[in-house]
Amino acid sequence: MKENLLILITILLVAFVYRIRGLFNPLLDYHSWRQTDTATIAYNFYSTDMNIFEPRLNVFPEIRELEFHIYPYIVAVLYRIFGFHEFIGKLVSIFFGLGTIVFLYLLVKKYFDENVALLSAAFFAIAPMAVYYNRTFMPESTMLFFSITTIYFLTNWLENNKVVNYILSIVSFSLALLTKATSLYLVIPIIYLFVLRKKIPFSCFLYLFLSLLGPFLWYYYQHQVYVSAVGGESIWDIGTDKWFNKNILLNPNFYRRIWLQHLGELHFAYTGYLFFIIGLFSHLKKEQEVFRIWVFAIFFYFIVVAVGNYVHEYYQLPILLPGSALFGLGVVNMMKKIKNLSFRYKVLLQIIMVVFLLWLPIYGYTKSRERMRFCYVYKVAAEKLAEVSLPTDKIIVISDGEPEVLYYSKRKGWHFGYDVDKNTLEWCVSNGAKYLVYLAKEEKHSYSTKNIKLPKFDKQDKEFIEFIDLWKRIKKCVVNTDFVCIWEIK
Repeated sequence: MKENLLILITILLVAFVYRIRGLFNPLLDYHSWRQTDTATIAYNFYSTDMNIFEPRLNVFPEIRELEFHIYPYIVAVLYRIFGFHEFIGKLVSIFFGLGTIVFLYLLVKKYFDENVALLSAAFFAIAPMAVYYNRTFMPESTMLFFSITTIYFLTNWLENNKVVNYILSIVSFSLALLTKATSLYLVIPIIYLFVLRKKIPFSCFLYLFLSLLGPFLWYYYQHQVYVSAVGGESIWDIGTDKWFNKNILLNPNFYRRIWLQHLGELHFAYTGYLFFIIGLFSHLKKEQEVFRIWVFAIFFYFIVVAVGNYVHEYYQLPILLPGSALFGLGVVNMMKKIKNLSFRYKVLLQIIMVVFLLWLPIYGYTKSRERMRFCYVYKVAAEKLAEVSLPTDKIIVISDGEPEVLYYSKRKGWHFGYDVDKNTLEWCVSNGAKYLVYLAKEEKHSYSTKNIKLPKFDKQDKEFIEFIDLWKRIKKCVVNTDFVCIWEIK
């Protein structure tokens, strides 16, 4: 018992060391747009009235259809206590990630054994995307924590019938849904557990009603506020943006990208995918089937949220919860089969397994490290903008349509892609825009872990700059470098 506890503590220490890298780096590494979006909401909570029911961005319109911002609100509370430091947001994600490892271990131990549980925890600790997204300024780590506690406490209640576990599971599921609405797929393994323990219909219906009530009211409220204030398409519109889209589902590249590239390479690091598949198709007892059902529920979620999963690798993070358990089972089952082989084959396969397993922490480290390279351009541009403008000035930013410059300059305004048209710019000016910022198109290639490597304007950039210089709305150019231009607007 003490030995297993020591191993778990070691796993947690390794996980912490893997995730602590880049703690004090700016939020300009991989998926900087999503990180600065979330960080903006946390900062706006902190710098205003801390009203969790009114999350606001720096990008107009400030009101959007948003999830319930539990994670950024926790960060904002800590800002109030310790002061504004971005690394606090990363630390919150890291500790949610460590909590996920603990509850994953406890859950897998209930259904399998100590060896499978420790292997599951160890894999999650070093899985490349778990490492990276457990330390970003994003709600994914929080969502994973509440997802695993949902199943863990429900399992406890089904075993001992203690009301406190029932309540904790309901609260966890509600918080998972409020953090990310896509956590709805958990309904499938939840219902399976109720059916398995013959706890339906009343206890199951009550559980689902209480769990879904809060999230339903919140998302309905956000939808009404958004539509009345802004209008336009909703995030719930089928066939648009992230949700079900038949065109992408008919594209073979969708399945290759998600099941081979995203899962096989990024999430399971190649060799881990092999053990996951072995575990997925291993013989399971009835109660253990919940992990297989959990996996197929997530596969169904991939189909429903097709565009989002195709575009963003972090949308598949939920697979690592049941996937880590099945990885551990796959390793244990392989070891059992190898024991029955002749000495020659036994030694050969044991060597191969050791190589496969040693590959995982190496790949997990290097792959997550790649995503920790960050881009200085946004921060440099933001600093220059802050020097020439006032906090109340409205800004137009033309880059890849992302919020980094507005976040780091602590300004509000609009951001557009390079295909923005003159009429849109005129509309922004008529609505009070005071400055226009233009970034070089190549800034995405200027990532570095050590040295500042700034891009330069290309021919198309220069043509756009010439157009802006001649635009009658321009008062003067106040910043003119090789990678950013800022104009004051009349």
